[in-house]
Amino acid sequence: MKNNISLLAIEIGSTRVKVAVFDHLGNKIISDFCNLTSFKVLDRISEYDPTIWLESVSSTVKKVIEFGNIKNIDGICVCSCGPISIFLNEKLEPVRNAIVWLDSRAYEESKFIKNKTGKFIPEDFPAPVTLWIKNHELDIFKKIKYVMQPLDYVTSFLVGEPSLSYASEEFTAFSNYSWTGAELSEDLLPKKYKCGELVGYVSESASLKFGIKSGIPVFAGTGGADVLEAILGANCLEKDIILNKTGTSEGLEALSDVKPNDSRFFSVPHPFVDDLWHVGAVMSSSGKALEWFKNSFYGKCTIYKEIELEASFVKEGSDGLVFLPYIDGERFPDFNPEACGIFYGISSRHTAKHFARAVMEGIGFALKQALEIFNSYGIYPKLVRVSGKPSYNDIWNKIKADILGIPVMSLAEPESELLGIATIIASSLGIYENVAIASKKMFKEGKTFEPNLNIKDVYDKNFEIYKKLQKSII
Repeated sequence: MKNNISLLAIEIGSTRVKVAVFDHLGNKIISDFCNLTSFKVLDRISEYDPTIWLESVSSTVKKVIEFGNIKNIDGICVCSCGPISIFLNEKLEPVRNAIVWLDSRAYEESKFIKNKTGKFIPEDFPAPVTLWIKNHELDIFKKIKYVMQPLDYVTSFLVGEPSLSYASEEFTAFSNYSWTGAELSEDLLPKKYKCGELVGYVSESASLKFGIKSGIPVFAGTGGADVLEAILGANCLEKDIILNKTGTSEGLEALSDVKPNDSRFFSVPHPFVDDLWHVGAVMSSSGKALEWFKNSFYGKCTIYKEIELEASFVKEGSDGLVFLPYIDGERFPDFNPEACGIFYGISSRHTAKHFARAVMEGIGFALKQALEIFNSYGIYPKLVRVSGKPSYNDIWNKIKADILGIPVMSLAEPESELLGIATIIASSLGIYENVAIASKKMFKEGKTFEPNLNIKDVYDKNFEIYKKLQKSII
């Protein structure tokens, strides 16, 4: 094996396009990002122009290649958040805006699929939203040749052929039963490639647009399951270790010997670990809640470090101020797009600093509630690894450790999705036997935050208030 292996990882997130080049040992050679305009939610509708993703990826890849003086790329993989549905014609051009995961307009279509199949498909998944277009925008529906997600849109452009990626038959937004239950033609779905499979090679036209050489192999991503990339980048492939994936939304991802019989969880056979189940609990607003608070109370020009510093001056428990973070509905523990946020216990002694800390603690309580439900099914992690941009926030990490009562570890590479994508490429190139081994070899630890059990009573009291507030609106 040559020494100068270069792996190009591309991640399309909710707020940023991120691009990085790693070597086969997990060392980041260079990275860059491009901020995206925020997804807007208006009357349960959230849409986005897909061409922004393509142009943002193209420009960011060019910057990384140029500034990093990267001469060779050995493999490429594109991943993205999801579910997000993009609707293309035969020329791979969008025929309308994409419908993103914050959208809940396809409620009736979701019910229709459940009545047909007996299985619940969330209204933001491709089948319900495509059926919604058929029911409400028939002229546009007739123009649709392919339905795919952002990672597939960019991958298809790179290789010049339409493709659809998936992590496993169970871990996909494009399940066969959802599509047939919606009575949609499978002709709308491009050829499917399992995560890590070779999709094709960079075309001449893509070479010019992206500033990279043609002929580079391009491998399938996770099918919009960015949590899987984070799991790989954080090396959370053991039962004792649970992932707290942060970002615009947030969740806990665990491994279990058995499938919890609980519809609140997303539970499927693990795509990368034999004989274990992936069990996930996802909340709608975390980083988004802090962003809302920062922009509304401090102004958009305020940096997050200032909010973190403000919160650090307030003692644990925020002097009785409790925040329920349901600012745009909620998905866990109960799905309710109409749920709303609450600040409870406000008094004249509370300042903006208290509110800042209460927001962080409110996310911690949401995680604790999920962890309690995990515990009821025999899932008892000994360590939480936290990934994503909010994991840079040491105060927040310490708050989470204190509330959860178990150690929380940050990562040497906080953008674990990017490193996870690199592990997929390294495995696909044959550098490692499989992606689980690649994850173990390429992962590096960050800081560990130990819980302070002396303040357990303070947080337990506020957590009981949190649960009462939660029951009052869901």
